[in-house]
Amino acid sequence: MQTQYWVIGGEYDSVDFSSLVAGTCEVLGPFGKYHEATRAWRELAFATRYKALTRYVVVSNAHGDSVSHRP
Repeated sequence: MQTQYWVIGGEYDSVDFSSLVAGTCEVLGPFGKYHEATRAWRELAFATRYKALTRYVVVSNAHGDSVSHRP
């Protein structure tokens, strides 16, 4: 199985970043290469840099069928 990457995130309701505000979740992908996902992440992060409660991460299915966070 080929590794795929996604950019996932949105606006959170508090600084503990445990719950997204309804309707703000964004999922981009799948991307076939990590650098492609990183480029999309960078664009989103730059566009929302002044929004303290907005966060995005790159995740992958590198460990089987489940999606895992890549630091």
